[in-house]
Amino acid sequence: MENKQQSIPYIWLAGLSMLGFLATDMYLPAFDIIRGDLGTTENMIGLTLSIFLLGMAIGQLFYGRLTQKLGTKKIINHWSKYFCYQQFSCFIFNQCRNVISCSFFPSVRCV
Repeated sequence: MENKQQSIPYIWLAGLSMLGFLATDMYLPAFDIIRGDLGTTENMIGLTLSIFLLGMAIGQLFYGRLTQKLGTKKIINHWSKYFCYQQFSCFIFNQCRNVISCSFFPSVRCV
């Protein structure tokens, strides 16, 4: 029984670690649909993915140090909520430049 309770946090952490890859894998096939909805060029939609990947790279520089300093549970709870809020803000905008600016911040959490 004790073994089962310990495995749940590991499953939760594994799911959180896959968040960035899952976001990227769902995003790539939808490029044409997003381009049509926002009425922009392929280059601008490609820029949103580049900014997202840049945010993931920058997040890796700070995320480990923050978890050591503030504690893992605090950081995971805070950044998971922050990721959801930022993804919702990307969802409600209808201009590509707003989506580009909002795609950086959730990606910092996807480390």
